[in-house]
Amino acid sequence: MPTERQLEHQIALARNDLERHLAQLQVVVRETLDVRRRARAAFERARRSMRAFVERNLVVATVAATLAGVWLARRRR
Repeated sequence: MPTERQLEHQIALARNDLERHLAQLQVVVRETLDVRRRARAAFERARRSMRAFVERNLVVATVAATLAGVWLARRRR
């Protein structure tokens, strides 16, 4: 049977281990639940996606309008 001193030592080790794991868990939870940071990142992704969409479609619309103008000009002749 362990002595009182050995039990106190094991309890101290267990307490230190528990405190370290609790601190790690708090960091993980804080990062996971950081809603503001996650919302900001999602907003930036959506903004980049919309900008790329507009740029792609603006080029396509400009080319289509130019081709339509050239076609109509030739048709009038």
